[in-house]
Amino acid sequence: THRYIRGLQANELTQELRKNIYGEAPTIVCGDINSHHKHWESGNWTKDMSFEYGLFVESLGMSDAFPTEEDYTYNPKLNAFAQLGEVKNRVPERLDYIFFKCPQNQFAPTTSKLIFNERQKNGHFLSDHFGVLVDFS
Repeated sequence: THRYIRGLQANELTQELRKNIYGEAPTIVCGDINSHHKHWESGNWTKDMSFEYGLFVESLGMSDAFPTEEDYTYNPKLNAFAQLGEVKNRVPERLDYIFFKCPQNQFAPTTSKLIFNERQKNGHFLSDHFGVLVDFS
């Protein structure tokens, strides 16, 4: 299923990070990991971390630069583009992330916000996902 494949992809990415660029160097990983930060079970979000989110936060010790429960990057109730996918009646989710780790505290996030979450002149959004913008200093 797509959850199994998503887990394999996230695992592969974290293995590559460990091998190639992870260590004492500051590291930023961002993108659509298509996984909520909580675990979905029996129609409800649990307090447990999702497997994919946990790989970055627990396994790699990275921090979430946009730690919010209220701002969803995927909202099919608001965004018609998000309703076009295979899965209907999905709940709003946060699927897009900016993870970072600064072993020597070279920088830290100062502000973060959703972007591309306003309708364009044609009444549509730019994408099925809203963006995340984080300023570091």
